[in-house]
Amino acid sequence: MLKAWRGMRGLSQLSLSLETGVSQKHLSFIESGRTVPSRQTLMAVADGLDMPFRERNELLLAAGYAPQFAEESWDAAGMAVVRHALERMLRQHEPYPAVVMDRWWNVVMANSATTRLFNAFVDLDRWPRPRNLLHLFFDPAGLRPFVPDWPRFSAALLQRVRREAVAGVMDEETQALLAQLRAYPGVDDTAAFEPSAPDLPVIPLTLSDGERRLRYFSLVTTVGTPRALGPEEWRLECMSPVDEATEAWHAAVIPGALLPPRRALHRLVSTPNTLPVEATMTRTSSRFSDYVFSAQPGYDEPTLREAFSHAVPLTSVVIYCYDPRVREIPQAVAKFLGNQVYPGDVILDANGSRVGSTTTMGTVSVAAGRAVDAIRSVTVGEYLFGIETVVVVHHSNCGATSYTADRMVANYAHEHDGADISNAYDAGSVSISDYEDSLAYDVALLRAAPGVPKHADILGLFYNTDTGELTEVVRNPAVHG
Repeated sequence: MLKAWRGMRGLSQLSLSLETGVSQKHLSFIESGRTVPSRQTLMAVADGLDMPFRERNELLLAAGYAPQFAEESWDAAGMAVVRHALERMLRQHEPYPAVVMDRWWNVVMANSATTRLFNAFVDLDRWPRPRNLLHLFFDPAGLRPFVPDWPRFSAALLQRVRREAVAGVMDEETQALLAQLRAYPGVDDTAAFEPSAPDLPVIPLTLSDGERRLRYFSLVTTVGTPRALGPEEWRLECMSPVDEATEAWHAAVIPGALLPPRRALHRLVSTPNTLPVEATMTRTSSRFSDYVFSAQPGYDEPTLREAFSHAVPLTSVVIYCYDPRVREIPQAVAKFLGNQVYPGDVILDANGSRVGSTTTMGTVSVAAGRAVDAIRSVTVGEYLFGIETVVVVHHSNCGATSYTADRMVANYAHEHDGADISNAYDAGSVSISDYEDSLAYDVALLRAAPGVPKHADILGLFYNTDTGELTEVVRNPAVHG
């Protein structure tokens, strides 16, 4: 096995010896099977040969050692750091396609723009998961009929497969994949590919069905310092538009999803036969009306609600105190829930406008974190985004535990010329005398509120300001049916 790898790397035993510090004689004995090397020696030689992790495991097994590099699933807890980064990058690339693939071009994850693009040409449901991107392009029943310059593009793509193989190694599965691709009719990877667009520094992918002509180039991202099989073999491919027509098609597919009011409404109501909204917009009663969606000509509320749900993908709301000592509560809740992105990233368009966010958790900061002051925010969040979880958090040593409701009413009247606030607020929400009671009260208040969706889970958590620990005190699960 080592001899074969040495041949692939074009190294003599002497060159490998100088590279690894293992004597040439010892290398010769290892290759001939006359000695059993130590695990450390094998890994030193593997480093010198730049062997991928999967092949290093095979080398260790052949020598009688246990594999060193774990192969965990995409959803494994140990993969969370890399997975969340890739998920964030997929969202950030919207509204353009992006996919995460494994070593053999199987799609591990894709953003919604990828599904929209491919479904515009073929029915993706006909393709079993995991979908192989190469088969999707090479199969005559797939995307191939929509690639106008197929001979050049396919030759370039096959060269990519060889060039981008992990560590430059054509393992057996990759070779088998190439054989399957060559078996499709009309595939000739020996043909020279000449750029069909000599004015571009890249070879574009063109998809055309007569109604639309979309052109892209790809940017490929890999993990810089992997320590496991998955991160070493995963790669993120982002498809970017080559021309304005392709960019405009994606913007039209998600009308207004990532655009500020003026440009959003332009995309919603303008057609090739009408003037852009910007050209026809007039001022109304306010000099700030340009920034109001409902003030624009062609305003359509259902479409804009759909747009907001894409641009700002909030699924949860956390209610907490505005005490500056506990400003880290949203991060703690996101970690506690485990499926939230916070604080996330702001998405900018080409003009630098803030047109979206990757954050999935909205925050409502009010005195003592009491639910009574946050119900309207939850209702608006449900209407615009669709809320699945509401979390109310009360924290230790809160100022609301330093007084009673009765004393506050009396003292406020004394200090503010007899001002009577006795009926101004819900008495059960003014102060906190017992955290379990206050959290149970707020969760019940939220569940009873007509503006809080029945399909949302509601949690009451206690936050220790000294340790940063969250404790679940009460949970009111979603009501289905």
